[in-house]
This record gives sequence, structure tokens and C-alpha cells, in this order.
Amino acid sequence: MPRMTHPPLFAAGILAALGLGAHCQPLPAPQCPGPATSMAGPGQPELRAGKSTLDVELSGGYVSALVLASLGLPQAQPCNVAGATAQCGYDIQGVTLAEVGTGATRTNRLSVQVAIWMVGQGGAKVYLPDRTYLLRLQLVPYRIAADTFPALAQRQALLGCGPTLASGKPNGICEGLVLNPERPELDGGPNFGGYGAASRPVDCTAPGYDLIDAAVLKAVMGGVGSLKPVAIDATSILDTVSQLSGAQATHVVGLDVGSDRDLKLGLVLDQGTALAPFDSSVALGPPVLPNDVDWAVRLDTGLVTAAIGAMLPSQVAKQNPSVSVTVTGVTYTQTSGLVPGDISVTATGTISVGAVPLCHASNVPLTLQLDLTPGVCKNAQGTPVLQFCPSGQPTATPKPTNTCESTELVAANFDQVMATLGSAILGDTVAVVRTGSFDQCGGASMPMSFTNGSDVLYPVAVYTGGVFYLGGRSKLMDQQKPGRTALPAACP
Repeated sequence: MPRMTHPPLFAAGILAALGLGAHCQPLPAPQCPGPATSMAGPGQPELRAGKSTLDVELSGGYVSALVLASLGLPQAQPCNVAGATAQCGYDIQGVTLAEVGTGATRTNRLSVQVAIWMVGQGGAKVYLPDRTYLLRLQLVPYRIAADTFPALAQRQALLGCGPTLASGKPNGICEGLVLNPERPELDGGPNFGGYGAASRPVDCTAPGYDLIDAAVLKAVMGGVGSLKPVAIDATSILDTVSQLSGAQATHVVGLDVGSDRDLKLGLVLDQGTALAPFDSSVALGPPVLPNDVDWAVRLDTGLVTAAIGAMLPSQVAKQNPSVSVTVTGVTYTQTSGLVPGDISVTATGTISVGAVPLCHASNVPLTLQLDLTPGVCKNAQGTPVLQFCPSGQPTATPKPTNTCESTELVAANFDQVMATLGSAILGDTVAVVRTGSFDQCGGASMPMSFTNGSDVLYPVAVYTGGVFYLGGRSKLMDQQKPGRTALPAACP
């Protein structure tokens, strides 16, 4: 999952240049600052793919919390006001995401609201009237993959990948994307439309441009070059996809980005089927997921279907070699986002009844139907796990082609054969399927949590209304929202 980092927005002493001259002396003319410090990306920006196999969604509130946490709280700095030494500083009052334009030409924006203050009597902050500015940055995507950056060490430096995967295997993949903040623009202040819809870029050649505008503009253009890109390490997700698809490795071959209030990262993988066109809107929260979730992942259902198709036959055969099945269909349904949905699996196959001289056949056709209810719960160790629990008794229906085969099914004790299949485990990454006793959802399950720098992301819900959609929370946001209802519930 994502790993996002930002250094402090402005260099120390952001307002040390707020000197307004001594009393009774003419004020110096405000100057235009030099060009912004270089903010070049790591390579060639990635063209928008217009489609995605897998979507990672981060709520705008979570992105804001990450940015504010990484910026830290600014300290007051000495500044010269009207010939007198004072203490000045700034507050970050908000971080917002926006999307400008449509289609392949749209741009993704990150805006930071900055309010300027001085230390008044008694040490209280005194905000300078109307001195609220908006720093706008364009988030430019770069794909970090084996074909764009062949050296593993370089990919590790860009994404901060760990040496091992969640599965314990060595991490030789290390792929994802980088959103580099570029093309800075400072808007607002009392001389340039204020803070709001009427704000416009601070122009050092325009009438009204003053010393405070100059000081803030200089600090911004001198400090933005130290901003680090947003690094999205997708390696743990790629490893999960590889386990589902049976591939040796899964790679990111394209991407797209949406930023309409929330952040959506669309990855095109070399496994599964990409959906087009890419939808930049975000579905966090009802009716899809519970209230108050911070992130979500949408996975191509074909990957889950393929995994079930590969694992169910082998596990059924392992439990009873006389039964052979092939998965022929998997559907994903959901009554409501707040009620568990179902994944229905249909399989066809045969049951071996031995040599039948009269019928000249030893295998009788059958169909197998079972329903899985996906869910997230906490195990005995308090770890959130993803389970796909069978709901109800599976239906195994023989399809004899003649009376002779029907007779042989009775002789072969078909019902007893199906009852003795026992527990067929579809693997840690997919599900627990019981083809005999379905009263509980026991057996193996998939522990789910992801690191994001010092933060931990964990799942709380699954949605299967025609898609496979996993939503969760952040421990960073849990600390900021102590009144949250604890999720997920304990496993039964």
C-alpha cells in the first residue's frame, strides 16, 4: 500500500524577510523573487493510460492528515517589522485536492492554505489581516517499474521498498508510482483576490504587490524545491495479485490518477483485465462501504475468479480423488454496502463410480454450487483478517445420462462421497471453503495490513456488488478521531 512522505513546506525562517523598514524612512520597493528551485521529476512523466486493473483510493482527509503530519508545527522566527524585531510564522490551515480539466489533458492539483501571523502581547498569535495564501502544486505521475527504472536499487531509493514482501519472500519487484509536486503557484492575499474563488496568482509586476507578498513569495519559491514526491509503493499489492493469478511476478505497465477531492491511483497490471475508461471518482463511504473509511482498493474480479478456478478443483480432488470439478462461473452480488454480499461459485465436473459394464462409463457428470460470504474480522491475536465464509450447504447435483448411471450413483453412495469431502481450503489469499460442514467459517484466512511510512492501514469491510472492493482505516486517523467506533469486529 501507499507510502507518502513530505518534508517541511518552507525553509526555516520563512518570514525573516518581512522587514518593512525603519520609522520615518521610505519603504524599499518589493522585489520579484528568483525562479522557483528546481522540482524536476525522476524521469519522463507517465502518459495517462485511461484504464486500470487495480485502483487504490485515499480519502482527502487522510491525504491532508499525512501532509500536515509530515510538515510538523512551525516555530516562530525572528522578523523585522517597521524597524522593530518581532516573531513571525505561518500556519498550514488546510490541504485540498482538485482535478482540473477532463480526459487525457486533465491535471491533478494539491493546494496548501497558508496563514501568516506575528507574536503579539502575551505570546498570542496575531494573524495578519487577510494574509492567507494558497500554494498550488501540480502532482505529476511517474511510473516506477522494471522497464522504466531497470536498477532495483534506484527503484528502492524512489519508493522506499523494504527488502522482503509480506509473504516473506525477497522483494525483487519494488514497483509503484511517484507523484512529483511541480509547477508551483502562489495565489491570494489581499492584493490578489483574497482566499477563495476570486483568488489569483501573486504577480510581482502588478500594482498592489507589497513587501509581505514579496516575502511570502520568496519563501515559497525558495522552499518548494525541497518538497519530496509522494511515493506509492505497490509491491505488497502486486505480490497478492501474483498469488491470486499464479504468476511468478506482477508488474505495473501503466497508470492513471484522479484527484477530485480524494486521491485515486489507477494501476494497469500485466495480469487481469483493465477496465476502461478510467473513472477518477472515488466510491469511499456509503452506499458502498461503511462511514468513516480512509482508503480502499478495487481489484479486477477476474483475478479472484481465476484464483478460485485454479484452487477449488485441486482442493476438492485432494479431499476426494473420485470427484473432479472445473469452475465455470463466479458472480459477485451485494444487497447493500452495509450488508455482507456473496460470491457464488458454479462448477461442473464428474464423479467416478468405477467401471460400469452395461453403461460403458466410469464418470458421471455433476454440478457443484456454493456461496461465499466475504468479510473482515479480528482474529484472536487482534489482527484484521479477510475471510470468505461459505454460506449454507453446497449443492452437488449429479447429472446421469441414463438409468444405468443413476443406479450406479446409488451403489457408489454419492451422498456419502460428497459429505466426506471435508474442508477444502482455497489458500491463504482467497478463501476458506467448507464443502462438508458449513455451520462455521473456520480454517485459514488472510491477515491484512499495510505499512505507509510510520502509519498502518487495515481493512474493515468488503463490497462485492459486481466488483471486489476492500475498504479500511488508518491508525494515524484513529489517533485523530478517538471517538470512532472500533472496526472490524472480532471473528466468530
